Amino acid sequence: MAEAARTEVLPQVDAAVVQEERQAVRNLLNVRQTRELASAVNATFTSATAGEWTYFGVKLEPRASLALIPKDLVILLDASGSIGGDRLGSCRKAARRILRSATNTGDRFNLVAFRDKYSYAFSRWQACTAASFAQADKWLSNLAAHGRTDVFATIASVLTLPRDPRRPLIALVVTDGEATAGVRETAQILSRFTALNDGLVSVYMYGVKSGANRELIDILTQGNRGEGFVYDGFRWKAGEGI
Repeated sequence: MAEAARTEVLPQVDAAVVQEERQAVRNLLNVRQTRELASAVNATFTSATAGEWTYFGVKLEPRASLALIPKDLVILLDASGSIGGDRLGSCRKAARRILRSATNTGDRFNLVAFRDKYSYAFSRWQACTAASFAQADKWLSNLAAHGRTDVFATIASVLTLPRDPRRPLIALVVTDGEATAGVRETAQILSRFTALNDGLVSVYMYGVKSGANRELIDILTQGNRGEGFVYDGFRWKAGEGI
């Protein structure tokens, strides 16, 4: 129980802790708490016939507005040499914008910079406040592009974050996907991370250039409840598509 209540980032991935947190999330999926569809939504059915073909549509609308669920957001920025200063500068601006536009009251966040090693901006989740955003801005300003890239160790590091099973955990990885350190084979990165994560964290990936590793970005996000996108515009605007 003590491990489940931790508040700080672990120094490395602990498979036993990951399993405990995965089970804690699954324990919340209580079928007895589900509701009949008819009591939760209004359903409208329409149909039309054209020749031998019949077309139909079903529109589902919630009967009541849904409450916002507080979430945890971690943004992982590739700061390796292959990214380059222009792309990293644009992505730093994007990270600042995302923190202020994609979070709500009650949400928490953290930031990661990665090369052949990764580093967290904070040792624990931060509340979304003006003061914490200012600290994040200062940390982002000190990032420079250099070194190699350990993609697997970095994305796996999201499993070192303290987990509240009642809060969705969303990871946004901003990278070119070029693994030049640690586990380098795309197939190995995909299989090892997906097996370890097992749906615990929703992973979104943003490729910062047209030559990004699309196989890694597309398959990893599809297998981990996220979505991938690759930017192919000017390098000094690389973060604008996030």
